[in-house]
Amino acid sequence: MTCATKCVPGLKQSIDCNPGKCELLKSGPKCSCPNQDTYWYIGDRCKSKLDKMGIIAGFSTTVAVLLIVLLIVAFLWRRSQMKNVDLRMKSDSEEYGKWYEDAWESDSAEGFVVRNPEVLQWEGAEDTNSSFSKGNFRPSLEKVDTTMKVTIRRPAIAESPSVA
Repeated sequence: MTCATKCVPGLKQSIDCNPGKCELLKSGPKCSCPNQDTYWYIGDRCKSKLDKMGIIAGFSTTVAVLLIVLLIVAFLWRRSQMKNVDLRMKSDSEEYGKWYEDAWESDSAEGFVVRNPEVLQWEGAEDTNSSFSKGNFRPSLEKVDTTMKVTIRRPAIAESPSVA
């Protein structure tokens, strides 16, 4: 009569560890799987193995692709938002006409006059010898280059966030 454990191969009750090796421990028989630094094994009998590097590479690639897709979607969304702002500004400009052209035209040969009755008083402002008088300002335009095109971007109206 010989003593046989479940780790002895060829017996009816023996444990099949597939590529692993059966070891007898104090807690009972256990399969020890080979190459555990390279593979992850599914189950306690070393039946299926997964390549660690393949899983890490696949996960990293998936995260990278998702990040790239997210960046592309964010870029396209931002571009569409900017296009909407441009369309709104164009619509506003067409709706109100060219307000900036109408506001500064003058039929006067002297140019235009800006009147400001609320101008602050300064020393000598009421002086009759002074070239300044309260409320009137006449710029000297002899040295102004009238061929230069000046473009001023129309200010945008920002909406305040609604309080809920």
